[in-house]
Amino acid sequence: MLNGVFAAWLEWRWMVGGVLWLPLIFLLLDKSWQRKSFFYAVAAGIPLAASFLGGMIQSTLGILFTLWLYSAIRGVIEYRAIRQADVLFRAFRLVGTATVVGISLAAVQLFPVIELLAQSQRSFDLRCEFIAWLGGLPKNLLLSILLIPTFINPFWAGVQSLDFRTFIIWPTFGGNPTEYQGYVGIAALILAFLAVRYAGSKDSIVFFWLGLLTLVLSFSTPVNLFLYYRIFFAYTFAVSVLAGLGAHWLVSSKTPGLYVATVNRWLVRFLVILLALLLGGTVILYFAKPQILEIGEAYIKAHPLPGPDTRLENLEAFYRNYLITSPTMYWTPLVLVAVILVFNLYRRSTFRLPIFQFALLSVVSAELLYFGIRYTPIVSASYFFPRTATTDFLLRDKSLYRILPVRDLSKDFLVMPPNTNMPYRLHSAIGYDSLLIKRYSELMRLIETGTTSWMDQRCAPKFYQVEWPTRYDSKLLDMLNVKYLLVRPGVEIREDKFRNVFAGELNIYENKNFFSRAFLVPKARIVATPKAVLEALLSDDFDPGREVILEARPPERAQVDHANGKSSVEFLSYSAQRVTLRTHLAEDEFLVLADSYYPGWKALVNGVVVPIYRANYVLRAVFLKRGQSIVEFVYDPLSFRLGKWTSFSSLLLVLAILLYGAWNRYASQKMGGVPSQFKVFED
Repeated sequence: MLNGVFAAWLEWRWMVGGVLWLPLIFLLLDKSWQRKSFFYAVAAGIPLAASFLGGMIQSTLGILFTLWLYSAIRGVIEYRAIRQADVLFRAFRLVGTATVVGISLAAVQLFPVIELLAQSQRSFDLRCEFIAWLGGLPKNLLLSILLIPTFINPFWAGVQSLDFRTFIIWPTFGGNPTEYQGYVGIAALILAFLAVRYAGSKDSIVFFWLGLLTLVLSFSTPVNLFLYYRIFFAYTFAVSVLAGLGAHWLVSSKTPGLYVATVNRWLVRFLVILLALLLGGTVILYFAKPQILEIGEAYIKAHPLPGPDTRLENLEAFYRNYLITSPTMYWTPLVLVAVILVFNLYRRSTFRLPIFQFALLSVVSAELLYFGIRYTPIVSASYFFPRTATTDFLLRDKSLYRILPVRDLSKDFLVMPPNTNMPYRLHSAIGYDSLLIKRYSELMRLIETGTTSWMDQRCAPKFYQVEWPTRYDSKLLDMLNVKYLLVRPGVEIREDKFRNVFAGELNIYENKNFFSRAFLVPKARIVATPKAVLEALLSDDFDPGREVILEARPPERAQVDHANGKSSVEFLSYSAQRVTLRTHLAEDEFLVLADSYYPGWKALVNGVVVPIYRANYVLRAVFLKRGQSIVEFVYDPLSFRLGKWTSFSSLLLVLAILLYGAWNRYASQKMGGVPSQFKVFED
């Protein structure tokens, strides 16, 4: 499983941790197929559940899709060989068993994830999405799966479109080479070719079609619209298996010399052509340098990125990277030379088998490690998240508050990027999350645009993993407990509601109008529809300190419209799953907690469960009677409780099945045959 996908995603452990189980799943399913036994299919459900628990929902769906596609390929190939209709369904029954077991065991996580998906900004409109994705072919995807890794530099986000060597400036798909990284290495591709061309086994055919179909489906297809390159790991896995089959054929075949000689001749020809292209390309690049840089500059200016465009100042460095004098351009020819040399020495019996195996493994490993080191450099975490004067100032404030890094589209894009606040345990009004809550995304867009017109568009602009408003003076950000604005040095905020409290690596401005994380309001307004709520929040007569907008009507006695100003609220404890407050109310009022309204939260007032109202589109509110109260917000979701008991019950059942299966095999060996009562595991 050492390949481009793992190298590119190694920092995201949940992605790698989920896909890492794929070889074991395939091994157990293959045993289940060969022995026509559901015992191994049940066992395959265990690593499948572990894969689900990796936490990447698209990878989970990608694994399921890969397994069912594998079943279809396997069934069709077996049917063509023996013409028995039952084999078409056997693989589906086995994979279906593993799928049911895997989902049941992982229900403790899958059920809450399904609930989160229903609340997230992820939406899908086939007509709008498909039209957008038909805009072009992802050239960099093709480059990443072939043998030119130097054309894709992971540190040049958005710049990899500038392909000086081919003189083609193509738009990329998403501008992120990590997403569609599928590099497996030249040596692995050569070994995979040997497996397909010469090995001739059923496994070679199955994994050839699995790799080809998952590669094709990773282009502009409805499958990829749902999974967004998350089935690309299936392509790299298939090629890895084929490479292993090719290596096995090399070391086990009695007469590999003739075939290896043929392959070597083709590799030599390819090497000569590649060197000629590199040399010829360098000559053209050298003499056409002014024109090429002019084209590159025009492209960059026509495709600006947010923030300072460093691509212009690095344009000549990009140009030099594609000259033959650049060390990175040597790697592809060197790997080809190494493979040709190892194959030739093996063909001439200069290398004995153990030495050949070691040499071949060394070439494959060195190639992939060289590729991966650019994605996974070894750097101390303190360099990324240092303690600074800015963070020290913020951490000295022990109250509950949120920060807002001010985004300046024209000058400064990287003032504390999303989620860099998390290692410091600072709460931010923005954050990066692939399943960002849709209502919060809509509120952020409302703050940024000042209108709800985008809600009426047929193919409205998509919500992304982060919504980052630039209109920092909005009263809705006050309501969200935004106390500090972080801006780059040299930027001055002149609004009266902000005062400068720190100057250093960043300037910090305090919002004098910010609301406490929990606050009291005397009046409620009932608004029926989500759009009407957003419009009410925009209106000039809405004051979040005097009024709360609800979408459900509380009891009549809750319609208070005044307060004498003597009420107070204080936090007794605050954590991710439980918030406890003490309130002193002179009159009946609403307590608004500036945290997200989400299924699974329940509120208790003096130990009695009370309803939680969705307040101001995204927040939580409860109605309180006058006097002193202890208010608790407790997160106890039904989805987690159902998932927990489903997983626990499934685990007991699977253990019983596995123990019964083990006794089945023991009895079979002990008695010299399989008694009829043990045949339940046979297909």
